[in-house]
Amino acid sequence: MKLFAGLLIVLVAILAYSCNEETEIQNGGERELLPLKIGNRWNYETVSATNEISYHYNEVRGDTVLVPIQNPNERWYILGYDEEINSYCINKSDGLWFLSESGIPILYYKNPAVDSDEYITSDSTHIRIVSNNKIITVKGGSFSCIHYDTYNKYYAFDEYWAPGVGLVHLTKYQLNTKKQIVVERTELISYTLK
Repeated sequence: MKLFAGLLIVLVAILAYSCNEETEIQNGGERELLPLKIGNRWNYETVSATNEISYHYNEVRGDTVLVPIQNPNERWYILGYDEEINSYCINKSDGLWFLSESGIPILYYKNPAVDSDEYITSDSTHIRIVSNNKIITVKGGSFSCIHYDTYNKYYAFDEYWAPGVGLVHLTKYQLNTKKQIVVERTELISYTLK
C-alpha cells in the first residue's frame, strides 16, 4: 500500500510539473494566435527610448456580427486597448484578422506560420515570418512564439506572438534605421484567459 501511495504521489507530481511546463512554455502549434473570449485580458509594460515606463492592457470586451462582411455568421471580437481604443478581430483557419479603419477585413498574422514566408497586407503592411518557434521570456513567463518582422509607413516592429496566449513581446523601431533606433519595447507582464 505504501508503494502504491508513493507511486501515486510521484505520478501526480509529474503531471503537475508537466501542466506547469505547458503553461510556462506554450506549444507553437496551430492554436489560435489570440484567444478571443470575452473577458480575456493581457497586461503590458512599455519602456520608451528615454526609459519612461507605462502600463496598459488589452481586453476582449465583446463580440458582434459585422454585416455585410463576407460571412454574416462570423463573430468578430471587440479588442480594447486601455479605455480608449477598440478594434475588431477574428481568428480564422489561416490566422488572425483585423478590421481596417475603412472596414475591410485584413489578414495580419498568418497562423499556421511558415518560416521565411513574406507577404504584404492590403493596407501595405509588410510582414515576414522570421521563426515559428522562438522561445521568449518576459515578466509574464516563457513562451514558444511566432516571430513576425513587420513594417508599415510609420515604424518597423519585431513582434512575438504565442499561439494560445497572444502578444508576448513587441519592439518598435524608427522606420529605415535598420532596427538600430528603438522607439519602445513592450512585454507581457500578466494575462487572464477565460
